[in-house]
Amino acid sequence: MPDGKAGRGLALYQEFRDLYEEERPDVILSFNHQTSGELYEADVHSPVISLFRNDSEQLCPQMTRTEKLGIERSARIQVLLPYFEKSIKRYIENPHIVYIPNAIPQFTCKAYDDKDKKTYTILNVGRINPKQKRQHLLV
Repeated sequence: MPDGKAGRGLALYQEFRDLYEEERPDVILSFNHQTSGELYEADVHSPVISLFRNDSEQLCPQMTRTEKLGIERSARIQVLLPYFEKSIKRYIENPHIVYIPNAIPQFTCKAYDDKDKKTYTILNVGRINPKQKRQHLLV
């Protein structure tokens, strides 16, 4: 098995291969770069769509060779933000990158129409990343 996976990893790999052979999916959605690499290692013959939910500037430099190959061999790469589309092209050689945003409506009204405020305090639980999280849309 590539990349020296052994023990429980080998058992999971075999479970995946068995499930793949049984189901024969028409397409596979890969929700992270590690899974795209594992699908590449497993030599699946179904089209893989790799979904990038985070900034590739942070993800791509830490990817293994196998993960990068998995992304590059994907039938499509879907990103959430236009910025992600530009940044992933610096790391990944795959012309099939498509930008499809989350289906969240952009409202023009304020959160509190009855309050006239010049500044807002927003409590954000989680990581703050203006290129990805876009907290300004809350106000």
